[in-house]
Amino acid sequence: MIVTPYVTAAPLTADELLLIYNARNPASKALADHYAKVRKVPADRLCPIDVAPGREEIARAHFDAQIRQPIRDYLEQHHLKYTVRCLVTFYDIPFRVGKKVLSNAEMAILDRLKKQFIAQLDELEKLLDAFEALDPAVNTPEQKPITDQSMRYRILSERYAKNRVAILQHLTPQQGTPEGDKSIERFMALIREIEGLANLVAQLQTNDGPNRKQMEQQLVEAQETIKQEQAKVLKILAGPLDHPKRDAARAWLRKYRGLIGVLGSLNADIDRLRPDETQAAVDSELMLLWWDDYPQYRWVVNTLCWRMSTDPRVTAAIPEADRHRRILMAARIDAQDAKTAQRMIDDAVRAEKQGLQGRAYIDARGLHGDGDAGPTGFDNDLRLLSEHLTRHTNIPTTLDDNDAVFAPGNRPDAMLYTGWYSLRNFVDAFEFVPGAVAFHVASFEAVGLRHPKERGWVKNLLEDGVAATVGPVAEPYLESFPLPSEFFGLLLTGEYTLAECHAYTSPFASWMVILFGDPLYRPFAHRPQWTVRDVIKTTRIPSAFLKPPEQP
Repeated sequence: MIVTPYVTAAPLTADELLLIYNARNPASKALADHYAKVRKVPADRLCPIDVAPGREEIARAHFDAQIRQPIRDYLEQHHLKYTVRCLVTFYDIPFRVGKKVLSNAEMAILDRLKKQFIAQLDELEKLLDAFEALDPAVNTPEQKPITDQSMRYRILSERYAKNRVAILQHLTPQQGTPEGDKSIERFMALIREIEGLANLVAQLQTNDGPNRKQMEQQLVEAQETIKQEQAKVLKILAGPLDHPKRDAARAWLRKYRGLIGVLGSLNADIDRLRPDETQAAVDSELMLLWWDDYPQYRWVVNTLCWRMSTDPRVTAAIPEADRHRRILMAARIDAQDAKTAQRMIDDAVRAEKQGLQGRAYIDARGLHGDGDAGPTGFDNDLRLLSEHLTRHTNIPTTLDDNDAVFAPGNRPDAMLYTGWYSLRNFVDAFEFVPGAVAFHVASFEAVGLRHPKERGWVKNLLEDGVAATVGPVAEPYLESFPLPSEFFGLLLTGEYTLAECHAYTSPFASWMVILFGDPLYRPFAHRPQWTVRDVIKTTRIPSAFLKPPEQP
């Protein structure tokens, strides 16, 4: 389990927010001032930034200079670096970061890295062929040539991990015979090439004998030396790509971490440089405000997300240096115009005082099958949310389990809504109550906010009266969205603010999805519908968040 030292079980509070507004737009400042007043945010938590008004996208180079660095400077100057847990962006701050543009020097480095990566993959494939020849029963199906080298790397790594166990089980009974010992010697030599010396040293055991204590001490010292050297190497590799000792660090990796270690390092460096799929939401990038260097290709795993931070398959792939790096929460109070954005604030505050009442509408697609991944898994999760609402709350719930989305109509008192998949084609199907929380899962739903003819769900849900929603600024892939049963489940416990519900259920940072709404909004704080143990498997909840079960 990964739990950063910055995680706390206490709900997010007003003094842990930083309100970020566009100093060039009086309406942006007025909204931040209004929010600070109604939520009692301390005066030194309002941070002006200077960006051109009226722009939805900002170039990546300008993002660092005009948004990211000024926010860091403000927090450090006001001694708030370790106080602020959530960044709140306001109306007329750009919400999308443009694609990375490489310099000629960076393009040359990327080209060199790709060639090295392919050469090392070719070598790994040859070693795997020799490795698998040790066990005639290992059947590796013929693979068509793969042009995507990252996918090839993943397939070869999985192939090795799978067959390593089978081959060892095949060879172990032969130990002690001339042929068996020869095969085991070959097995260990290949392991050393693929995994490196460090893994072998970590698995060594000393035999009984007069020198056992001395041998154990030497083994411990060797392991400690490797650990210290590795820390130095990882520090170099986490630094600039043109570091003069980078090649020497990679040579150390080859010796002590094998081809697998070198390939992982090369793959990470390529991801740091490659310009494709480097668009992102401003707010999602700001979650990594205190990270000095990270890959902008696709995403970074959000270790605040309980589901991700407790999945060993995920945590094993997170670089050691990133596992405890600080990640912030983020939320946005923004809409087509400042009036709608202010209504989002006022509706949230009013709903907390009066209690959020209404109906829940869940729109699945009728995809049935086993598993929790892909479209079928997502559909299963929508039905799970509907089942929980029906069985364990008194909230009237309507489930549509057909492929078509809810048709236009008059579905009254909509308090909660989630569904999919009507791509940038908002359907006016509900009458939302003040304070409603709703999000539609589809690509590009937050690609635009200002244009009157924008058909995305985020803009139109906000115009239609919801107080909070979620949406992506470009293609996010389905696995990027919070699971509805977890996001709405945490909201219904009343224990977590809106920003926490999003942070603890959204898999990725530095990616596409934005939370729109008052980060402190807790509509069920005084009328909880269930407990966190009812919503999420206990094994996925960091222990700091677990309260003792109530005694009967």
